[in-house]
Amino acid sequence: MDCQRELESENTDFKSFSALLYERYDLSYPKFFKMDELCKLGILGAHILFSKLAEKEYSQDTAVILSTKTGCLYSDLRHYKSIQNSEKYFPSPAEFVYTLPNIVVGEICIKHNLLGESTCFITETPEDEMVKSYIENLFIAEKTTYCLVGWLDFRESSYNCQFSLIKKN
Repeated sequence: MDCQRELESENTDFKSFSALLYERYDLSYPKFFKMDELCKLGILGAHILFSKLAEKEYSQDTAVILSTKTGCLYSDLRHYKSIQNSEKYFPSPAEFVYTLPNIVVGEICIKHNLLGESTCFITETPEDEMVKSYIENLFIAEKTTYCLVGWLDFRESSYNCQFSLIKKN
């Protein structure tokens, strides 16, 4: 799923883009506004995907396996810049609360009541062989019936979200 295609004609920055999707898909998740951009992107991607599925197309044992190239680097750099000036040193704990890539996974699991295996890998590309092997092993070991697989990447000038739901054969 490519969220950007949803609003291609509107050509918006991420803040506007995420606000539009939040409203358009009736997200109604108050913690959303405390999250960093990577977490917002993941929550939106999962919500849009699940909103297009019937409830019986996934279950509580759904695994959530995400990967990202840059992780939370954008938020980390922004926080780092905020603490550089020793005279105006005032780091905001709110800015650093939702910054780990695994937070994205956890929030998706909480929002959709998913209790399966969950993790986030740092990889070069969405098509990483280790991630594919990990997912295959989850199905072989009968740890899950469904797997939400996602690639997230957020940088200052670009973002990418690709989610799919895989069912065990």
